[in-house]
Amino acid sequence: MNGRLLIYLVLVAATLPPARAETEGFAYGCGASTCFWRRPIVDPPPGWVRDEDAGAHLKFNAFARKGEDFTRADAVLYANAVYRRNAEPTLAAQIAADKDRILKNDPRSRIFEAPSTQNADAKRLVTFRFVPSQSDDSWETVAYDEEGDYYLRFVLSARTQQAHDKTLDAFAAFVRGYGKVPKKR
Repeated sequence: MNGRLLIYLVLVAATLPPARAETEGFAYGCGASTCFWRRPIVDPPPGWVRDEDAGAHLKFNAFARKGEDFTRADAVLYANAVYRRNAEPTLAAQIAADKDRILKNDPRSRIFEAPSTQNADAKRLVTFRFVPSQSDDSWETVAYDEEGDYYLRFVLSARTQQAHDKTLDAFAAFVRGYGKVPKKR
């Protein structure tokens, strides 16, 4: 290969963006400035729909079953992206911080590792179950991922154990709805 072509290819490669999570960004007014947030691009499982209003308000990708309201549903799914530079230094530390936050709010809650969940790229995601000590708190299953500059959380949140357990298959399909490789639209 001639030297000029090699230099050209190196220069072109240097200008390409780094590999990153498949996310989409949003801007909103916060005080006198503009703030930004990102969410993973994830396909809803069959029978579920995105709730744009709830997602924009809560700053994540929000889903409820067709015909249900996200804020009133017995079980919901959501996904968010946490910018690494504003978070813990490792995914393990991010998970530990989530556990600490749960235990601070409910010291008697139980947290245990659940079977891993697979995304569209066949990557196995570490998954935890958060079981509340009080009946009025949420049952949650959270699958964690890291892609590029982001930690990703895929969450099933339910008002009861029955609603939670009934939604586990939809949660697995939800996580499979995300892949690092951009989707063709």
